[in-house]
Amino acid sequence: MGFPVDVPMPSTMEDLVAGINFLIAKDASPEIMVQYFQNYKNDDWKKYAMWDPYRYTRNLIEEVDGKYSLILLCWPESNASAIHDHPNSDCIMKCLSGTVKETRFAWPEKKKTKMTETGYTVGTEGDVIHINDDLGLHRVENPSSSEGAVTLHFYFPCIHECLVFDEETGKARRVKMTYTSIRGVKQTPQQKIQRATECK
Repeated sequence: MGFPVDVPMPSTMEDLVAGINFLIAKDASPEIMVQYFQNYKNDDWKKYAMWDPYRYTRNLIEEVDGKYSLILLCWPESNASAIHDHPNSDCIMKCLSGTVKETRFAWPEKKKTKMTETGYTVGTEGDVIHINDDLGLHRVENPSSSEGAVTLHFYFPCIHECLVFDEETGKARRVKMTYTSIRGVKQTPQQKIQRATECK
């Protein structure tokens, strides 16, 4: 399984975005996208990295509405996401720095029942992980108590909201996506609220 011959190899983040646009136009499969992300090995992602000592941050690098979002997540020590879905979207996650643990869960079938863990993957720098709703739900976390972690997430099509699940009961609630920064510019609380409203 190979790339189209004229796709640019991603030596920089700008190249990666150009290649994504090319492959999206070609309706590339998730398997091709996973291979493509494996080729990005630069550290120029650091210009988009913004940290919060208490929670992970979501930093939008590029988005074409209806097609894809490319987001950098910065995980402080021992920080984790909620268990969540990826509605009608494929998610490709590349570990750029540190260690990340992805724990997968089956969709809850009964109310008020503890969710069933189906497996986990520990990724280190360079590893690429793919998930969609057919493969299950997942939680992403930084298992280290002493080092931060950084992951690059590619959602296609893009996601403006998702379901998050209570592990003990399986109860779900819908949440809207917000960003700490957009294309390197930190967002104010007012801008976050405005964007969430626009994405309804």
